[in-house]
Amino acid sequence: MALAIVSANPVKRQIMFGGGCVVTGIKLYQNGIYVRDLTTAEQAEYDTYKQGMADWSQKFSDQMAQWSQQFSNSMNNFNPFAPSNMTMPQAPAPIATPQQPSFCPANRGANSMQQQGKTYMFNGCSVNNDRVYINGQYARDLTEQEKTAIKTYEQQMQQWQRNQQQSMQQYQQQVQQSRQQMQQQMQQQMQQSMSGS
Repeated sequence: MALAIVSANPVKRQIMFGGGCVVTGIKLYQNGIYVRDLTTAEQAEYDTYKQGMADWSQKFSDQMAQWSQQFSNSMNNFNPFAPSNMTMPQAPAPIATPQQPSFCPANRGANSMQQQGKTYMFNGCSVNNDRVYINGQYARDLTEQEKTAIKTYEQQMQQWQRNQQQSMQQYQQQVQQSRQQMQQQMQQQMQQSMSGS
């Protein structure tokens, strides 16, 4: 009886990486869609990454606690009548996070990300790795014509994003120019009012 209880409550390991990559136990999911089981080597890589993240988290917590204490000490020594005496502690240097496991498609470059990791959400279905899923369940593979349509869609989306970025840059330049003109006008008005008095 005890064996049944133990096996009914398995230990779950779950961690999420960038690009919608999630590991639960030995199962690899991409954007919520099961991709495959991890190999033995990938499981070891995952365990190494998980330990590296635990170490990083501890170092980060220690570093922030130390900085917080330094900041608190500097505030305790603050004299409002001599604010120039106050020295603020420098912000801590960033701690490098461990490299994400190689089995996450986000780490394989743009081409494989398109091939294996990118999920397209459409009305009623999703497409991942040239496979169609309905309600998270595999339905079928894409046809060659559909693969071409997906590539065309991706190219159009990239062009749209470039256009949006370009429009945003132009807008920001216009705002900056307007600010500069307003500052110049205000300076001229100040100079005129000072020379008139």
